[in-house]
Amino acid sequence: KLSNSQISSIPLTMKRQSRAATELISDGDTLFIDAGTTTMHILGLLPAERHVTIITGNLHIISQSFSKPNAEIIVLPGTVNRRTNSVADISTMEFLGRYHIAKAFMATTGLSQDGKVNVRSYLEYEIKRLAMQQSEQHYLLCDSGKYGASALMSYSEVSEMDAVITDSACSTELYALCENAGTKVIIGQ
Repeated sequence: KLSNSQISSIPLTMKRQSRAATELISDGDTLFIDAGTTTMHILGLLPAERHVTIITGNLHIISQSFSKPNAEIIVLPGTVNRRTNSVADISTMEFLGRYHIAKAFMATTGLSQDGKVNVRSYLEYEIKRLAMQQSEQHYLLCDSGKYGASALMSYSEVSEMDAVITDSACSTELYALCENAGTKVIIGQ
C-alpha cells in the first residue's frame, strides 16, 4: 500500500481518476494496466484485500506489487523505455496475446476531437491494440488536458471504450463526444 506521503504526492486529478478506476475492479478480475502517468497509480490505491491478476509492463505497477500480496503480477517482457516507464518490445505482443483479460485500463497521449485515442509510437500502438482485442471491457484514463490533442497514431476510438475516466475540468465537448459514441464518462472524485 502507498504511504500517506506517497498518496499525498500524487497530483489530485490523477489520484481521483485512479481511485475511480479501482472502484471498477472486482475480486478475481484479470486486468491489463497500461503504461501511463495516471494508470501507474491504480495498484497503489487498490484496497489490499482485493484479489486480482494484473498483466502489465508498467514499472510503477511492478514496484508497487511488493506491498500488495493479493495481487498476482504477470510482467510483460521487453526492453525498458524510460519515456513511458515501461518494458516493451516485439516479444511483448506474443506474450500478451496468450491472455484473456477482463478489464483493460488504458492510457493515451491525447484524445482527438474526432474521438481517436492516440499514442506516440508504433510499438505502443501495437501493444495497446492487442490489449484492447484481448479484453472484455475497456477503460480510458484521460485527464481533460489531453482532450483535443493528437499524436502519431490512433490505437482506438472513444466508441470502443466502456468508459472514459477523466477529471472535473472535463469539457462539454468531451462529454458530447462520449455521449454520441455511447461511452460513459466517469469523473474521478
